[in-house]
Amino acid sequence: MKNGLKRTVAVILAFMLLCLTGCGGTPFSSEEWRRADEIGRQKMVGSLMKDYDPVGWTEEDVLRLLGPETSADPDFTGSVRYDTEDTLVYGLGAVNYSDMEVLVVTLDADRIVTKWELVRWSM
Repeated sequence: MKNGLKRTVAVILAFMLLCLTGCGGTPFSSEEWRRADEIGRQKMVGSLMKDYDPVGWTEEDVLRLLGPETSADPDFTGSVRYDTEDTLVYGLGAVNYSDMEVLVVTLDADRIVTKWELVRWSM
């Protein structure tokens, strides 16, 4: 029984270590984000949201990190409802057969980030 318990603890610790080093997605990279399609960005967005908190950043800071918004891309026409003068919208495409997802960065009148969030809606 002791060996079984040790093995179970070792497996759990190994799994936890694996998760700490990128479980559930691809580590965020600004260069990779800029080159990635929506599927690549979906894989990185969890790491991005965990590793960065851009509240208080300028619009230019966000653009340096993520590049230009992608909501104008024809593949992301559903994101138009979130694409206003006070937002930057990064399309992440379909997350399943009926849901779309975008990363919305909200800016105040001085173009400072006040909020960012993943928004999902059914098509």
